[in-house]
Amino acid sequence: MHYYHHHIGDFIKATARLTDAQSMAYLRLIWMYYDRERPLPDDIEALAFQLGIDEKTVQLILVSYFRLEDGCWHHTRCDAEIKEYKQLIHKRSKAGKASAEHRANTSSTPVEQVSDTQPTDVQLTNNQEPVTSNHIKEKQPRSTRFDLQEMPDEWFDFCKQVRPDLKPVEVFATFRDYWIAQPGSKGLKADWTATWRNWVRSTRVPRDSQTAKQDRKMDLLMGRRQPDVVTVIDADYQERLNALSGPSF
Repeated sequence: MHYYHHHIGDFIKATARLTDAQSMAYLRLIWMYYDRERPLPDDIEALAFQLGIDEKTVQLILVSYFRLEDGCWHHTRCDAEIKEYKQLIHKRSKAGKASAEHRANTSSTPVEQVSDTQPTDVQLTNNQEPVTSNHIKEKQPRSTRFDLQEMPDEWFDFCKQVRPDLKPVEVFATFRDYWIAQPGSKGLKADWTATWRNWVRSTRVPRDSQTAKQDRKMDLLMGRRQPDVVTVIDADYQERLNALSGPSF
């Protein structure tokens, strides 16, 4: 495969501790993985030679970002992308064959067959009268219940891009449990992808959650916000309380 989804934000976070040379080594290993559409062989020397990278760097990147399994180095994200790509190619190939077989088996239409048997010059048609807009009925999408067991990659990507403060896997688990539990028509939706997008946009992170606390702490460290008055008072009160109680042994 010659194309894959490159998530810039995820890549920067995952490689923040790497040097420029190490980051390029990681990219080249991923590119080789996608180009071959299979895991990398457990041959550090050969990989280093093929990519023009020193063996120590190759070994470091493989151990840090890949897993050794059945004599090959596997990458979870790459495996998922390649699997989805092969499934798509298979579906397109199957649909193409079915279409070709249908055209080959259909030598002539019913109208043509009837017309050939008529002794007069009158040619029959399927329509007895012109078709107007009143005869055409638009098909409305059918509502279905939620039945996905795993989160689609496009859902994962949307959540990461629109709400980087959320954890897509946890949000999907809550989303899935909620809609599966809805009875009757309340659990029916015509477009589950649109429902997911609205769910992600409207999801609130509890103020006392670990993610919210980390975000507030980072904002304080970066000077993007001032500490809350209550927080300052609580800290001062705790310091005085510790001084009165004396050291603990």
